[in-house]
Amino acid sequence: MRIALNCSITKFPAGAFQNVTSIGSEAFFKCPVTEFPAGAFRNVISIDSDAFIDCSQLTEFPKGAFQNVISIGSKAFLNCSITKFPAGAFQKVTSIGSNAFENSSITKFPAGAFQNVTSIGSNAFENSSITKFPAGAFQNVTSIGESAFLNYSITKFPAGAFQNVTSIGESAFLNCSITKFPAGAFQNVTSIGESAFSNCYQLTEFPKGAFQNVTSIGSEAFFKCPVTEFPAGAFQNVTSIGESAFLNCSITKFPAGAFQNLISIGSNAFYDCPVTEFPVGAFQNVTSIGVNAFYNCNQLTKFPAGAFQKVTSIGSEAFYNCSQLTEFPVGAFQNLISIGSNAFDYCSQLTEFPKGAFQKVMHIPDELFLYCPPQLTIDKTSIRYRAYIGNNAFKSNNKEYEAKFKNRAPNPFYSDPDEL
Repeated sequence: MRIALNCSITKFPAGAFQNVTSIGSEAFFKCPVTEFPAGAFRNVISIDSDAFIDCSQLTEFPKGAFQNVISIGSKAFLNCSITKFPAGAFQKVTSIGSNAFENSSITKFPAGAFQNVTSIGSNAFENSSITKFPAGAFQNVTSIGESAFLNYSITKFPAGAFQNVTSIGESAFLNCSITKFPAGAFQNVTSIGESAFSNCYQLTEFPKGAFQNVTSIGSEAFFKCPVTEFPAGAFQNVTSIGESAFLNCSITKFPAGAFQNLISIGSNAFYDCPVTEFPVGAFQNVTSIGVNAFYNCNQLTKFPAGAFQKVTSIGSEAFYNCSQLTEFPVGAFQNLISIGSNAFDYCSQLTEFPKGAFQKVMHIPDELFLYCPPQLTIDKTSIRYRAYIGNNAFKSNNKEYEAKFKNRAPNPFYSDPDEL
């Protein structure tokens, strides 16, 4: 039996809906009913989208309701005033649709609920009032949709939750009040969506094994995240980091092996990050560095050996105000082809640039080393024949400084390094 109602009724007769197996879309949309008769929905297998949306007068469902439900459609209980579900509800559910419980008044789910769920839809629990999930919930989940727990006030998830998750959607835990995740969570994750953990202002740590299989990190994934370190093995398989991934984060140290397989660094990826150094092997396979990638990393003292030797492009202000950085590793930038303006401005402790850098660059942009120290050394052989040198490319403190081009400063334009 399938129902499709758009009613104004406040009460249904005894026995109604006890044999229903499927509830259609918008079945009780804005229905002013306060309760359903005993036995209703005990045989329901599927709840379609918008089924109980805006049921603002509904206070409870009868015993046995939803105990056989397998799937919950999108917006099924959106803006629903119900505060609790009967025992056994949702214990067989495998999928939760987008916005299913968004803005709902539910504070607690019954024991066993969501223990068999494999996928959580976008915005599924956004702005909901739930304070606690039952034991076993989300232990079989493999994918978390966009904004699934956005603006969520819960502080912890049950043991085993998210241990089988492989993908985390955009803004999945954005502005979430969680303090820590259960052991084993995210150990099988391969992709982290944009803003996934952004502004999780109370989060103190991630569990052991988390992110060890991650290959891609989305933009702003850990933006303003207060976690100071990640577990061993995290990010060792990452190949791409999105824009602003660690922007304004509190991380001071990354685990051994992190970023050893990284190929591209997005714009603002580590902007204003307080990290002091990166692990051995980091950035050895990177080919592109985005705009502002390490902007204002003013606690960073060095990069590991082999870093940036495969880089072909550097965005503008990529290392701007890396004020504690004294040098780059040998071989860095030897394959560089293009570089943005102000890339190394305010690197006030940088005294030497690696040999071979700039050898493939045809256009050296304006103000590349502005406010770097006068003693900065750059080997003249690293400048390509007939390369263009932009305005104030090698200026510091508004005064031309020697860059060790045979102890002479470079001309604004030139055709042959031997003429310097």
